[in-house]
Amino acid sequence: MTADVMAHLLDLERALMQPDVRRSAERLHALIRDDFFEIGASGRTYTRAELTALLAIEPGGPAAAISDFKVQLLAPDIALVTYRTDLNSIARLRSSIWRRENSAWRMQFHQGTPTS
Repeated sequence: MTADVMAHLLDLERALMQPDVRRSAERLHALIRDDFFEIGASGRTYTRAELTALLAIEPGGPAAAISDFKVQLLAPDIALVTYRTDLNSIARLRSSIWRRENSAWRMQFHQGTPTS
């Protein structure tokens, strides 16, 4: 894996934390696959449609800080991304699976897990 791929996936994860991206169905759909699936920090599961509807009404605010960002290629066009977020003294461990299709990386899976 190249440093360019790692930097690009970090940029994509950061984009998905920005309020203007989160509220835009068009921008979300460009970044997450039709078959996207999430397990939220609450334990609730979300499809792409459910997440898009939820984020459309989410109040704005600052993006979480990312640390401990790591990327592991599972296959030439599939990457597992893991990292920690901190926002308002709330920490989460996060993992995402990204799939590259036609030169574009799109998220297929995401999970957020509370931590101390």
